[in-house]
Amino acid sequence: MIHALGEPNKTFGHRLHWIVRVGGGNGTDSHTHLHFLLSRHQLTNGHRFSYTPDQIVEFITEHWTKHGMKKQQRIETFDSSRSGISYVLRDESREQERIVEMSQALNAFIKKKQKQQHDPYAGRDPLSVKIIKALRANGTAAGFGDQMNELRSKGAA
Repeated sequence: MIHALGEPNKTFGHRLHWIVRVGGGNGTDSHTHLHFLLSRHQLTNGHRFSYTPDQIVEFITEHWTKHGMKKQQRIETFDSSRSGISYVLRDESREQERIVEMSQALNAFIKKKQKQQHDPYAGRDPLSVKIIKALRANGTAAGFGDQMNELRSKGAA
């Protein structure tokens, strides 16, 4: 689905900025599901085709249900007044819900911006900043680029 979303701009899934957490899966009444965030980077400002946020939601909804997923999924544009990032990145007690994956492009973007800026948050992709802040709020040793050596040494001490 992510590859298909990026295809009009020849920007395939590994080039888009996204993060996903696996949820559920324990017990008889639980089902495995995904909590997913997708940045507008290279989608609403594509060099060949620019989606509107509503077109992205429509594309994902259609693609999702076309391949047999439930039609009742909540696929929404980002609302900064809600706690969507914190919810997606929250630390769950169930081991399976601790599986979080970030796209290679988002990871590289975070590292590159850290090297370019003295202020760790200046000029960064807003989604990246919110992700790092949410991870830190949950007690995770998260950082940008050159902060990682310092975080590792604190963890080892």
